[in-house]
Amino acid sequence: MHKRQHSAISEFTAWILFTFLAVFLAFPLSSSRYKDISWENFITLPSNALNFSNLTPPGNALKSAPLNDEVSSLKPSPDLLKTVSANTRPQPKFSAAAAKYDSMIERTAKQHQVSPVLVKAVIQAESNFNPSAVSNNGAVGLMQLLPSTARSMGVHDPMDPQKNITAGTKYLKMLLNLYNDDETLALAAYNAGPETLKRFNNQVPPFRETQAFVEKVMLYYHSHLDS
Repeated sequence: MHKRQHSAISEFTAWILFTFLAVFLAFPLSSSRYKDISWENFITLPSNALNFSNLTPPGNALKSAPLNDEVSSLKPSPDLLKTVSANTRPQPKFSAAAAKYDSMIERTAKQHQVSPVLVKAVIQAESNFNPSAVSNNGAVGLMQLLPSTARSMGVHDPMDPQKNITAGTKYLKMLLNLYNDDETLALAAYNAGPETLKRFNNQVPPFRETQAFVEKVMLYYHSHLDS
């Protein structure tokens, strides 16, 4: 009985000595391996990493830009506003009578190589598609031609809708050729006459009637060009 107890104590004592020796031998190895490691080197960030400690300069408070400056930087340019405004305006409609003359206009415009939309816009501005319209200065018909102008285009009955469209389209084509396809100048000459434009260096004359005519025709023309 005493011999068995003495054997157990010896085994326990040996186990304690073995554990102590193992710790003693391991400690110098561990300490020497890691003695040069510091917390500054323990975690290393890439050289291009953001250093949050430098975001705010020392002694300077973080300042936010004034709200008005940020809002002003978001304002669209005046040109953009004009473009949006022009594209969102209601599309002007041709007279209800226009459909009656569509085939005549298409055929004649194709024959003389003029945009049918431009011819249609001229008729809208000149007579509102009234074939019996007569102006104070004697211009007649859909395209409001003076009898002398109609005759120069080979038409002697400008009150006839087809003949009026033919003469007016030929005259418009002649003006487009004269002004190198400048539609604005051609329309100004259609209203005021080529001789008038010569007096103003081939520019749109400063007459309110002519300017209003050109503006109205171009509005209809561009509004329906892709329709």
